[in-house]
Amino acid sequence: MKRTSKPRWRKQGGGTLTLRDGRTIQPREVFRANESDIPEAFRDVVERQSPSETSASETENEGTTGGENLEMVHVGGGWYNLINTQTGKPINAQKMRRKELEPLLGMSPEEAAEELEEE
Repeated sequence: MKRTSKPRWRKQGGGTLTLRDGRTIQPREVFRANESDIPEAFRDVVERQSPSETSASETENEGTTGGENLEMVHVGGGWYNLINTQTGKPINAQKMRRKELEPLLGMSPEEAAEELEEE
């Protein structure tokens, strides 16, 4: 999969957002797009997710990146998913607590999946 240089955004609030390229973005979804792809009327409901603009508290709430290919994303109520950033899919079968996933952040997605299968 080719890496893109487009910035990451997160949709805030309810309802869906349709980008100029036709993609439909759901609430709380993280996506990559150029600013010009987001209709001007909806730029107030998206939040840019770049490392230089993200404070420590936002990083804790939004997700923690491990290495290049893993990201821990909060799904509510103290539960998290471990996401493979290359595929965008969760590695864990069920939501898990933060302390259970933190040790896996330094691993590759394949190693983390094997570790989760053993538990």
